[in-house]
Amino acid sequence: MVSRYWTCRSFLLGLCCLTTFVLGTAAREASAQPVGRAIRLNNIQAVQIEQDPFNGPVQEDAVDEGDPMGEADATSEIEIPAPEVAPPDPQEIRLVLLDGSVVSGNLSIAELNVTTDFGPLTIPIDRIRQIRPGLVTYAQLKAQLDGLVEDLGSELFDEREAAQRELLGFGAKIRLYLSRLEDDGDSERQSRLKTIREALEEQDQFSDEDSEVQSWIEGDTIITDRFTIVGKIENAQFELDSRYGKLVVDLFDVDYGTREWGGRSSQLKSLKLSQANFVQRQMQTSRLRVQQGDRVIVRVEGNFNLVPWGQMSTPEGAAQCGTYMGKFPVGSVVAKIGNGELIAIGSDETFTARNSGTLTFGIVMMDNFVNQGYDWSGEYQVRVKVEPQ
Repeated sequence: MVSRYWTCRSFLLGLCCLTTFVLGTAAREASAQPVGRAIRLNNIQAVQIEQDPFNGPVQEDAVDEGDPMGEADATSEIEIPAPEVAPPDPQEIRLVLLDGSVVSGNLSIAELNVTTDFGPLTIPIDRIRQIRPGLVTYAQLKAQLDGLVEDLGSELFDEREAAQRELLGFGAKIRLYLSRLEDDGDSERQSRLKTIREALEEQDQFSDEDSEVQSWIEGDTIITDRFTIVGKIENAQFELDSRYGKLVVDLFDVDYGTREWGGRSSQLKSLKLSQANFVQRQMQTSRLRVQQGDRVIVRVEGNFNLVPWGQMSTPEGAAQCGTYMGKFPVGSVVAKIGNGELIAIGSDETFTARNSGTLTFGIVMMDNFVNQGYDWSGEYQVRVKVEPQ
């Protein structure tokens, strides 16, 4: 009887130990799982992520804080591949015009005729990756640039000032044109050309390089899948069969054309604003080409010295010191898309683009204070993100 008693007691004790071991193991396994918001698909855990607009995706609570190595199980994440984008049709092309608008469709021609220094070439459209007209196509523009350079040496001060402002307004696109100008001995003209070149170089220091903004060269550029050609495109017009019907586009209205693209992705840029970027002087280009409907996110930091009023301004400006156009506080940051209207930015602004064009930024100042010789110290640091819609 006693033997049976001790046998049953040993059995029960062993059963309790086994139960304790199983429950403890399960608890340890449960505590090792990610504590963040998660969903489970086919027994594979995918941790939900949050997107930071400037620093990329930030995984939230993906790893238990108790893990000293900060490592998650390799099976706990799911990588979702980007959707594949079908290549364009053999005759399809996208044309970005000088005013910032974009048109696309199938060309009515199968070949492009180009005159080069080595003779004429005929290039099948389906072999072309990009075209970019040069000054040989922009004949009127070339004449305008030559006239402005001539006016830099005018006897009239106002004409010299106006010509300098207008040349600066072309931005980086005229850098190569200016570099090829010879010294004609006119000291006033050469001095102003030097000022313009230095201003354009300063802009480049504050902006990242963007393939869509390139200096105009003399010839038209055609990039194929094998080599690059420089010459003169003889096709003066392009007829496109678009979803809106037949479109006819003059070559001299085209900024560039491309036949190699995927889905438009978000674009990020950083730049700085100084006294050189008053709206009355030269607004700083972001080198980001915005299309109507795109979402634009801007963050601005820094301080700017409003010398006449003896105070520092934030990107929001100081309305007590005055306004520009009756609504933009002095010292505040504004933006513009192409030739569109000024947009109030301040230190933090998100907006939808109402038109297409290159995105530029500037600092607000009243007209009568811009050229008074003040030493406007300080600068703003701008971060901008363009999200295609």
